[in-house]
Amino acid sequence: DVSRLLPSGNPQDVEQAVRNTVAAAAPGGGFCLASSSEIHNAIPVENALIMYRAAHKYGAYPRPRLS
Repeated sequence: DVSRLLPSGNPQDVEQAVRNTVAAAAPGGGFCLASSSEIHNAIPVENALIMYRAAHKYGAYPRPRLS
């Protein structure tokens, strides 16, 4: 969410959102995690990095158990 979560969320919120998104969308493979189409100037670098790191942590195949 480039309008609220990434610009003003805390790192824990960003990581949890990535984790929830991967858990919901990843079964069966073929999903692509993204902010939308951009990382704009209002998004703190830390939040962008948290999103990318969490994607690597939770989005790798075979998928880790998230529950």
